[in-house]
Amino acid sequence: MTLNEIKQTLKTDKRYEFLRINPHLGENIMVLAIGGSYAYGTNAASSDLDIRGITRNTEREILLEQDIEQVVSHETDTTIYTFKKMIKLLCSNNPAVIEILGLKPEHYLYKHIFFDILKNNADEILCRKAAYSFGGYIEKSKKMLDLEKVFIDKDKLAKYMVHPIRLYYMAFDVLENKKIVTYREDEHSLLMDIRNGQFLTDNGKIISIYYDLINQLEERFKYDKENTDLPDTVNKEWVEWYTMFVNKWCVMGGFTFEQYKNH
Repeated sequence: MTLNEIKQTLKTDKRYEFLRINPHLGENIMVLAIGGSYAYGTNAASSDLDIRGITRNTEREILLEQDIEQVVSHETDTTIYTFKKMIKLLCSNNPAVIEILGLKPEHYLYKHIFFDILKNNADEILCRKAAYSFGGYIEKSKKMLDLEKVFIDKDKLAKYMVHPIRLYYMAFDVLENKKIVTYREDEHSLLMDIRNGQFLTDNGKIISIYYDLINQLEERFKYDKENTDLPDTVNKEWVEWYTMFVNKWCVMGGFTFEQYKNH
């Protein structure tokens, strides 16, 4: 699907009507974006459309300290995190959430100034926890290869083979450069070679070069984990300020970012 086709689908496909009529979404949405393989640059003709986003908590949720955490539509592969849940996941440097901060500009279908403030200060939430979060995701994705190759077809196995490689490179950007880069332009050719089955034999077996690459990337990841300049934890002061700013606006409204920043 092209970007215009994706935008049109969200407007006209009734399966996405919940984005407009769900009381937790609609005007509460802070950001709506393309996720999955389209966001990574590894989409193929068979790729599904994934939609990701963040929505503000309602006034009731904020004042009563409640949270629905997320709105999920399995039919459309859509996950929208609440602001409160998103802050928690960001503070753990969860790869599935921080990737929303590193998309290409055209992959944001809608974004509020609240989200721009967060995206422009992404370095405030990056910390050494990223090494453990990414490490967990990488190990899980590698284990999936052992499970999946028993019963899935060659095309689906190739798709799963992309994930650990992509996660390694994204982790390197975070740990080495303090940047969140979701669309893997520099590694695009490599990732698409993997996605297109060039690291598989004709009968669907993973060739040794792929495992050699995994081992090389793992060694670099271990080094980065020990030597990253990232702080031990997120900038708590900034996170608390940002959380107060968004929640106060949701409850009270009627003030500008500049007015709040000066207090």
